[in-house]
Amino acid sequence: MAANEKRCESCEFYCNESPGADAGQCRCNAPHPTLKTSMISDKFYSDAMLTWPTVQRTDWCGQYREEKQV
Repeated sequence: MAANEKRCESCEFYCNESPGADAGQCRCNAPHPTLKTSMISDKFYSDAMLTWPTVQRTDWCGQYREEKQV
């Protein structure tokens, strides 16, 4: 594989739960917290959730590691 062909879609850290979709998650970078706020009655409740960074399958980064072939 040439250096310019290192894409997320063939990286071991790339996770795509919907095959064929253009975007997936990068499991190399740490997930970041997001807040989901909901209103019940007259009170607000916030839940912290962790979200993995979303990447395009054709993206490239310096942490690329080719998937191991079994």
